[in-house]
Amino acid sequence: MNSTKRLPLLITIVVLLLSLCIFSPIRCVAALANTAPNFSLAGIDGKQHSLSEVSGKPSVLFFFCGCKWCHSTAESWAKARIQDKDLSVIRTIIVYSGDAADAQRFLIQTGLDSPSTTILLDQYLHVTLDLYQAEPCPRVFVLSKQLSIVYTNNHKNDYPRTIDGSELIQHVVSALTLPIAEGSSSAVQPPIASPPNTPEVFLTPIAGKGVTVTGNGSNAIAHYDFGTVTQGATSTVDHIFQFRNNTPSPVVIGNIQPSCGCTTAAAEESSVVPFSVQPSQTINILVSVDLTQLIPSPVDKTVWIYGNSEFRPLGVIDVNGTLVAGQ
Repeated sequence: MNSTKRLPLLITIVVLLLSLCIFSPIRCVAALANTAPNFSLAGIDGKQHSLSEVSGKPSVLFFFCGCKWCHSTAESWAKARIQDKDLSVIRTIIVYSGDAADAQRFLIQTGLDSPSTTILLDQYLHVTLDLYQAEPCPRVFVLSKQLSIVYTNNHKNDYPRTIDGSELIQHVVSALTLPIAEGSSSAVQPPIASPPNTPEVFLTPIAGKGVTVTGNGSNAIAHYDFGTVTQGATSTVDHIFQFRNNTPSPVVIGNIQPSCGCTTAAAEESSVVPFSVQPSQTINILVSVDLTQLIPSPVDKTVWIYGNSEFRPLGVIDVNGTLVAGQ
């Protein structure tokens, strides 16, 4: 067939595809459906787990950090107790951005069903940010048997921290009742998508004074190892982290979020948020970990510095060490 004869055929195909988009928008969205990216992380049970382990049945993947919004969502999900056709509780996978002790407390406090829940640890947000763009939390992905994404809360009416946990879980339950949750290859919502107008902006952590920096650019993390501390020897571990705005524009800090209630963090330059960090300005973030709330064990706490959008952190702080029992 020569090129002259091919042209009308191509035009006909394009017209048919456009008509499908106009008269059947669900089919057009289905064409955008993604399979959930597979990953492997250590769980709070000390074992390595991958997402592919839950293929074959509908499942729900949550991204939590332990904040009040995460608690509300997890508590609502625990009360829902959704079952699939063979009456087993829907499998729940939680990617948690704290340490194992925090995650275990979160599991108990929220009343989640332990046998049907797998909690995986992503303290450095590699899966959360790089694979799923799942900040801010709480984020949820309803997955089909084939691990295709049925639903995720990245829309104007369900975006994280815009609705409470019970409303978000209503969306999840609705998605689980659709045919796709039982194995269809179609989808009713676009998969992973970043919110609009979120240019990459970050603060640069400064090494020194006990702080080491790994990564670079927006993936840089400031680390502080406080070593081994005997329980009762001191009540808190405190350290100051420095960040500089190396960009040509002011950077607005909208929130400084620790991974759990035993950790506090605040900028010395301003007691309230939001506030602006001017180009070339350096700020000090004081982080304090309350050891009286912890049991003897390895300690690993994370602090995220967010801008007004709360989509991707402007900076990440990691505090770790070991708390041992006193004599």
